[in-house]
Amino acid sequence: MGLDRLWVSIDGASPESYLDIRLGSNLPLILSNLKELKRLKDLNHSALPKLGIAFVALKRNISDLPKV
Repeated sequence: MGLDRLWVSIDGASPESYLDIRLGSNLPLILSNLKELKRLKDLNHSALPKLGIAFVALKRNISDLPKV
């Protein structure tokens, strides 16, 4: 048994807009961790876990959606 899918909320395209939605968060660290996950999946020739991206659309971040 293992992890089939990992959902991550990416609610802004810049560290500033992401922090505005997800207080106390660190977008560069999250993106770095996702790159590491991809590297490990590639290294192990694994399709799992699949990655799901969620975007909470608000008036203050909707302009970031195309960039995400």
